[in-house]
Amino acid sequence: MEPALRFPEFSGQPVQNLHLGDATTESTERNGDGQATPQIMGVSKVDGIVPMEVRTIAADTARYKFVRKDWFAYNPMRLNIGSIARWQGDDDILVSPDYVVFKCKSGGPHRLDPAYLDHFRRSGAWEDFVSEKGDGSVRVRIYYKDLARLQLALPSFPEQQKIADCLDLADALIAAQGRRWRRLGPTRKA
Repeated sequence: MEPALRFPEFSGQPVQNLHLGDATTESTERNGDGQATPQIMGVSKVDGIVPMEVRTIAADTARYKFVRKDWFAYNPMRLNIGSIARWQGDDDILVSPDYVVFKCKSGGPHRLDPAYLDHFRRSGAWEDFVSEKGDGSVRVRIYYKDLARLQLALPSFPEQQKIADCLDLADALIAAQGRRWRRLGPTRKA
């Protein structure tokens, strides 16, 4: 099914309907002997990937998982409230061994742009899926195997990049407008 809105140069090009697991791969790469000294981070719903509080870091970080540039990390018990983020730093980081870490496939027929997925995870389709899925009665847990079943329409890689670029620009304009209004204050006019 072709999306209702498309850039003219992509109109009529095929869109793949697939599962997120077809275009991503879970990573369980661990710190191993605990010798690595990257920053240890957590995921906040509001702020994305942030430094973990020292008091919550285990003395032995050998089981902590690596997160590399453009990989995603989330706590499976907090995904349903939006606690997922893409790491955009250049240096590798570590996250709790309880976190789920996954990356987009960078080649093959199901190539997925991390920036495109980063915007998709803010969509109604994503929210509907994570609010309905998961294991547990008191606290919902959404592991990678659950998230991998999410259905997604995947346009060509160049179209994904153009969509992500357009949405990045819109986000930047909205943020700039918000800063402008905060600077002017509630009583001053534009």
